[in-house]
Amino acid sequence: MIWVCEYSPVQGAIHVDTLERVLAVNRETAARGKSPGFVPLFLGLSSEEAHAFAERWRLEHCVRQPSEQ
Repeated sequence: MIWVCEYSPVQGAIHVDTLERVLAVNRETAARGKSPGFVPLFLGLSSEEAHAFAERWRLEHCVRQPSEQ
């Protein structure tokens, strides 16, 4: 099974799910005339790999500024 870590710049949110589920949601969203809000950042062979990437991404890129805390 292939796992995806994706990121929404609008929401500032990270999401991990199977590639099958991500593609199904994207197809449903596109069929409704909407744009999927998440950008795939990582593909891995396990949930653990994808979650580890998500944590590294969060630490490196999603750090709140002091004024936001």
